[in-house]
Amino acid sequence: MEPFFKRFEQEDSLIESFDGDILFAPNGDAGTDEFAKDEKVQFKMLAEAIPARSFAAAANKVDELARLGYENFDMMDMKNGGWPPDRLDEPKGDDWWHSDFRAVALTYTHVMWRKMITLGGLDACADC
Repeated sequence: MEPFFKRFEQEDSLIESFDGDILFAPNGDAGTDEFAKDEKVQFKMLAEAIPARSFAAAANKVDELARLGYENFDMMDMKNGGWPPDRLDEPKGDDWWHSDFRAVALTYTHVMWRKMITLGGLDACADC
């Protein structure tokens, strides 16, 4: 009767006339069945309704990388001594979120980028 994942929002800006509550109608409800046939609704359910059963990619140490000569590193230590002030007002605002390496300004993330460039050998001069 009550799923363990959170309910959908009532509205979605990408799906015209989206009604998240309709997805929680009793089994066999004709309106829900028809609504769930919409490809955009299916994509939304795949993206948001199925709880993650594992951490995001790169969250766990991968021993195979060490055997190949690469190393894991903790990006939480790569914040260049600060973090955007507007982020500090949010819950867990000083944490490094999943895509912050591309979403947060280079001013705050350049230490991580330098580490990735060095590990990947991207700083080597091809003509030297």
